[in-house]
Amino acid sequence: MNVSEGRSRNARLAAIRSFLHYAALKAPTALPSIQSVLAIPLKRFERPMIGFLSQAEIAAVLNAPDRASWCGQRDRAMLATLYNTGARVSELIGMRVGDVVLERSASVRIHGKGRKERIVPLWRSTAAQIRRWLPRINTIPDQPLFPNRSSGRMTRSGVTDRLKLACKLATARCPQLAGRHISPHTVDTPPPCTCSRRGSM
Repeated sequence: MNVSEGRSRNARLAAIRSFLHYAALKAPTALPSIQSVLAIPLKRFERPMIGFLSQAEIAAVLNAPDRASWCGQRDRAMLATLYNTGARVSELIGMRVGDVVLERSASVRIHGKGRKERIVPLWRSTAAQIRRWLPRINTIPDQPLFPNRSSGRMTRSGVTDRLKLACKLATARCPQLAGRHISPHTVDTPPPCTCSRRGSM
């Protein structure tokens, strides 16, 4: 039984259990039979582990977009920021020009759920990417930091599509990426025990 079938089975069993709890109150004489059904355990299944990219793989993805094109420069800065900050896609596309500080202690303000905000330091390499990117867009404070071609806010699917393109281009230099399922969450998830190396990029 695969994960999808296991979840469907558990959903049906949960519905039956809910009905039987009600039936037990209405028909106490049927309690022995009801208890035997309630004793059926839910199907356990392994949760798939979140994959991660090695240092060489993430470097290949980050360097894949065309530095000569508008979209390529945006994607380079955007993916570098995603990897640097560990932001959710919703937080990434919500970043504005005014949220970035590129002075001595470079940082970005991230707007999370429930109006929560946090300040995340930017590595020198990430700050340099953003610094090269800003002259290509309108730099008023409320402007999306990584806009679409119409200067509007990117969508989740838009970010995912740009990442897929970067991965496709990166596969030519890093063949082990072929066949890998890489999502924005994979990019913002560091490999185990590589925190010190991650901070040096």
